[in-house]
Amino acid sequence: MRWKTAGKLLTGAGIGVFITFLASLRLIPETTPVEEVLAFYLLGLAIGAAAFGVLGGEFRASPVAYLGGMLAIVAVTLISEVSEVTAAKLFAVILISMLALEIYRPMGVTDALLAGPVYFGGVATALAVEGALGLLKSVETMVGTVFVGIIGTIAAFLTAVLSLMIPTKPEKPKP
Repeated sequence: MRWKTAGKLLTGAGIGVFITFLASLRLIPETTPVEEVLAFYLLGLAIGAAAFGVLGGEFRASPVAYLGGMLAIVAVTLISEVSEVTAAKLFAVILISMLALEIYRPMGVTDALLAGPVYFGGVATALAVEGALGLLKSVETMVGTVFVGIIGTIAAFLTAVLSLMIPTKPEKPKP
């Protein structure tokens, strides 16, 4: 699979999960088992990926943001298994996930604007899977994952937009 196709599918998956999350706030009762919520999210993931798979466009930062959101939540869960979750560790996880966005800069305005919601889609995907597997055991893990999700979404959006606005090659000064 080519990177362009994979990028569209990952971006669509992230947007699909993000929209599904927003819909689930109104449609799914709080007492719904997490396995059913995961199935609902995976349906949104599949629909989003299929929709973006047939659409045109090229995405570079958004797919990286989706993977960064997922991996950030996995990192927080792993940290909570071996040590205490502190604010410094949470900010370090966010920073590391943002470094990838600085390397894979957006292809355009749409890519930059989608990076934040797609990051949150990756966060929601990882949280749904971890919830279904029973990995979110402690309160500090849950609070840490929510913190990384919210602050990481804002940081992904700002990183993508600012990296689009800041030129990568400095211009030579004119005499």
